[in-house]
Amino acid sequence: MIEQLLRAGVEQIILGTAATETPEIVKEACRNFSDAIIVSIDNREGNIATHGWQQQTTLKATEFAHQMVDCGVRHFIYTDINRDGTLTEPNFTAIAEMIASLKLPIIAAGGISSLDHLLKLEQLGAAGAIIGKALYTGNINLKQAITTTSRRKIEETNLVSDIKFDDRGLVPVVVQDVDSGAVLMLAYTNKEALRLTLTTGDAWFFSRSRQKLWHKGETSGNFIRVVSVWKDCDSDTILILGKPLGPACHTGHTTCFFQQISEPKNG
Repeated sequence: MIEQLLRAGVEQIILGTAATETPEIVKEACRNFSDAIIVSIDNREGNIATHGWQQQTTLKATEFAHQMVDCGVRHFIYTDINRDGTLTEPNFTAIAEMIASLKLPIIAAGGISSLDHLLKLEQLGAAGAIIGKALYTGNINLKQAITTTSRRKIEETNLVSDIKFDDRGLVPVVVQDVDSGAVLMLAYTNKEALRLTLTTGDAWFFSRSRQKLWHKGETSGNFIRVVSVWKDCDSDTILILGKPLGPACHTGHTTCFFQQISEPKNG
């Protein structure tokens, strides 16, 4: 069936329930047709729903997504079922985490109701967005959305390209408490983590030891809410002014810089 559709001129095929129940079909399809295959991640409260969203499974959305990556899938649609058709807003946090986890093109759906939502999804790194009800209600003008997002992509590319990442794709980040002025920590960021920092309002970094994106506070709850982001005169160091929601250091200290190695000299 997949081959017949592609031969008929269809460019890409979306697999949903079939991917969940018969992953061997997905593996074979990817082996034969590669980029023509898209898998739909239909997420309800963290778990996959199938059969037109009528049947709920216990399969975690992230687990399913990585299973599909192992099958060779390189393109996804991510839908938050509870937000679909509500005209509220997308689940930005879940979408950002999925993009960071897979590092593959993801089209976002569910809850999109404004041009600002489209811009934020673009900044998060979404490959595209599916708009439905917002077009019918007039919440989003399609022509304006296409024009604005295209222009914003050019501006964002210029912004990121201005930062001088090293040969590992990293730059150091100094984090300072916006209220007390205390220097809280030093970390590193890459392009993806920087984009997440700018768009989610939380500090994101790249962990050199774990070789993965790091959402500060994801395990401890000690998030850092971003107030503003600055770069130095050489564009090779970043400063985040933020509000810590707990100790910045994993030791429990307010700041990572709590070990004095020299006394101030008088005179």
